[in-house]
Parts: sequence; structure tokens; C-alpha cells
Amino acid sequence: MSSARRIGRFVPIGLTLVFGGCYADDHYGYCSYHCDDGYYGDSGNNPDGSIPACLSGVAGGTIDTGSYLELDPGYVAVSGEYFGDGAWRFALACDTVQPSSGLPCNYDMTVSPVNGTIESFAPEGLENGDFLGRAPGTAGSDAVNLNAVTDYDIDAFTLTATPGSTLEVSLTLDGQCALSFFFWLENGVVVSDSQTLVDLTPSAP
Repeated sequence: MSSARRIGRFVPIGLTLVFGGCYADDHYGYCSYHCDDGYYGDSGNNPDGSIPACLSGVAGGTIDTGSYLELDPGYVAVSGEYFGDGAWRFALACDTVQPSSGLPCNYDMTVSPVNGTIESFAPEGLENGDFLGRAPGTAGSDAVNLNAVTDYDIDAFTLTATPGSTLEVSLTLDGQCALSFFFWLENGVVVSDSQTLVDLTPSAP
């Protein structure tokens, strides 16, 4: 796609405390190919600021254990959640429903263990054409990669890692750095960072 436009920031529509548990025990490869639909298109060459710029480096953050961050599918946003006992969830939303948009979001997200391991992962709400599988990790260990086209719904995946371990997140939107749109809860506050990578450590195992 060659269309481009500014996109709205994420606004949480609800915060709910939940109690976490482990998810699927088996590795899961969802479909067999990556997505190629575009969101930004050629807007990387536009001087209108429509692509969020990331700073080179790695940011560190503490993610609240046992909390849930609800996304609004009318906004461009990606959330990370940690439920405890090694159970994580990552979800993606887009602003396709907005009259000024109408375009899907092509996300590419890699979650890599900094310490410990990712034992298993499972899809949630993915469609044919989305890809979820093992990939080389940014932190030097086996990681999980999601490549998905998100439009009117929420695409997500869960994983089980070593309880309390730190996970490193990288995220692009149509090939452009998109961590400005990645959010998590820290001390009850919705936060994000504009670094190239974000390392998240649970507040409790």
C-alpha cells in the first residue's frame, strides 16, 4: 500500500486485575508464511512525522504482575501483560475502523528471553496468513515471533517463560520501528518507551 496518515495514540479503555496461570504446553506454528500487507506503505520517506522514531538502545521496564491491560481496536497499540508464574500475553490492535484510516496494521513482533527460557507459546485470535513461531532472539536466545495483519479485531499470543525472567521486545509496523506504540503497566500506570528494544522484568515471579 502507498497510503499514509497520522495515527492516534493508544487510550486504555479498562484495567482489570486477573490471576495468571500457565498456557498451552506445545509449541505452535500458526500458518506457514509471513504477511505482506502494508500499513505505512512508503510513508517512511515522508517528512510528516507519521512514523514513530525509535532511539537506538535498550530500555528497561518493570511490568506489573497479575494485571490486565485492555486494548481498544480503534487505536494503533500493542500491549504486554504478565499474569505471574511465567505466563505472558501480547496483544495487537489497529485503527482500521477509523474513517480516516481504513488500512490494516502489519506488525512484526519478536519476544526474546534475556534470561531463562520460553517454554511454550500459543495463538489467540490469529487468522490464516498470520505467522507465529520460533525465531532467532534479539537477546541471543530462541525467541517467539509474530507477524500478523491486524485490522478490526485483536490479534494476540500467549507464552510461558521461566517465572520472573526478563523478556526483550522488538516491534515494527510495516517495517518501521513501532515501540512507541507498545504499552505495559508499571506501578499501575500505562507506560511506553521509544528505544529500539525494551526489556521487561516482572515485579514478582
